[in-house]
Amino acid sequence: ERFMDALIEANLGIHWTAAIRSDLFGRAEIPYEDRKRVAQKMVQAGGLCAGYSLESADDSILLAMNKKVKSEYFAEQVRILNEVGLLSQTSLVFGYPQETPESIRKTLDFCYDLDIYPSSGFLLPMPSTGMWEHALEHGFIKDQDEYLTRITERQDVVLNMTTMSDEEMLREVKDGIERINKKLDLKLNPDRLIKTGGYAKHTVSANKKFEKIIVNRSRNSNNSLNYANVTGSM
Repeated sequence: ERFMDALIEANLGIHWTAAIRSDLFGRAEIPYEDRKRVAQKMVQAGGLCAGYSLESADDSILLAMNKKVKSEYFAEQVRILNEVGLLSQTSLVFGYPQETPESIRKTLDFCYDLDIYPSSGFLLPMPSTGMWEHALEHGFIKDQDEYLTRITERQDVVLNMTTMSDEEMLREVKDGIERINKKLDLKLNPDRLIKTGGYAKHTVSANKKFEKIIVNRSRNSNNSLNYANVTGSM
């Protein structure tokens, strides 16, 4: 709040977006009036949009992520920011070992009810993370070098550690996102609801695979961010 006060006083004439915690304005232990007042100051100071990750609406998966938040905080935050006119953007991660068709539907229904189009992706275990250790311990990653060479990005199912098939998980996610697409009348191409092109890199020749993945990863990541910005703001 003090930072917002300083921005308002400086009157710089700028507009900005911010990345915040998914429970910053949603924690019930802070009085509603205080949370709304600070959110209003963000708008007054030039704020246009706040990005914060739901990841999952299933609290058991949030616990596995060690997010230390509950989905109810996210919903309350969306409501407050909507009241003051600050746009919300969010991202989802599917594919934790606890993921089921029901948890996918629960998460996407949550976004549907809140009128938010999410940037969606799949779990991509990386070194020095808990899920990396889980993947090694349970035999999902057998050759670390091979895995790290062939990964693309979060929009692709690179490593599936759920009890669902790749096809079932993709279908559940795409069906849920398409429902949101139709509700919000975004008219997004069904083939571009999730994918950014990285998956096709699995088919490049062995000699050029690594080079092409590196080149396209940077481009695809930028495209993903732009895609999320556009769709999340609508």
